[in-house]
Amino acid sequence: MKKLSTIIKLNELKPVDSALEWKENISLFSKNVVIIDARSRQCYYDEHWGPLSIKCAFGGRENYFSRDFCMTVDDKNFLIFNEGRVYGSFIDSADEVESFTIHFAPDFAEQYFQSILSNGQELIDNPFKLDKRQIFFSERLRNHDNEVSPILFEIRRLAARMDFLSIGRIDELNFMLLQKLTKEQIHVDGSSNEIMAMRASTRDELKRRLFTGRNYIFDRYKTDISVDEISNAACLNKFYFIRQFKRAYSATPHQFILRLRLQEAAEHLKKHEKTVTEICDDVGFGDLPSFCNTFKRYYKFSPKEYRSIFLGLDKACL
Repeated sequence: MKKLSTIIKLNELKPVDSALEWKENISLFSKNVVIIDARSRQCYYDEHWGPLSIKCAFGGRENYFSRDFCMTVDDKNFLIFNEGRVYGSFIDSADEVESFTIHFAPDFAEQYFQSILSNGQELIDNPFKLDKRQIFFSERLRNHDNEVSPILFEIRRLAARMDFLSIGRIDELNFMLLQKLTKEQIHVDGSSNEIMAMRASTRDELKRRLFTGRNYIFDRYKTDISVDEISNAACLNKFYFIRQFKRAYSATPHQFILRLRLQEAAEHLKKHEKTVTEICDDVGFGDLPSFCNTFKRYYKFSPKEYRSIFLGLDKACL
């Protein structure tokens, strides 16, 4: 029986300056479940290999980047990277930022995926067999929610102690965390029977490319991006991309962009810091009448009515 990875906690973010240090780092993260819970004002890591991981930041921002994306994690959200993702990160803040990350060692992730992707007979006949099948999670920013986030927060609380009992509970919670994320991802993937019916290697590659297109949208949805740009980033024929994207995410790329802009606009309207015109420009609409009409179709209220209802303000104040 192969032993599950040891859980290790790191309390500091140390700059990595040499090839030897990078090699030691990769060795550590490839053999253990590593929890980073460290505070820093300035820290920079160049692009490097990473295992399956979940990224959080509290009290400020941590920025993750590669040649094809840049995403910022803060108190409101978290981020998932699949094993093999190459990325860098940095913190540059006047105040201390708490960087909290769970890195799953490959053998830990493989055992988990084995339990999900194998049938009962396979698990009985070969309970400790590992293979390379896995679930590819959408690599995007996710808002904290009532399903995944409570588990993340509990792991964070227990990691502050890291005694014998807390380590055992963290091990269970890591499994529960992946279960919650898998349930969400399978729900997304399950919306496309055609995708699920493909040969596994073809399906995985298509999912990777659709995720790339989706990430491209998440990074640029406030700008004037076209389907041609997005499909080129995903390395797919434009019309094939549109069809598969709609099957996977229940929306065309255009509808998906529109939804993101409207959701962000709604978040801005819940505050009283910007005018409706400023919000319209900030989220990428540019045309105020179009923004107001689209918002009302989506939310059943105009932007001003939505703000009035949420804040309990008299319309004259708007």
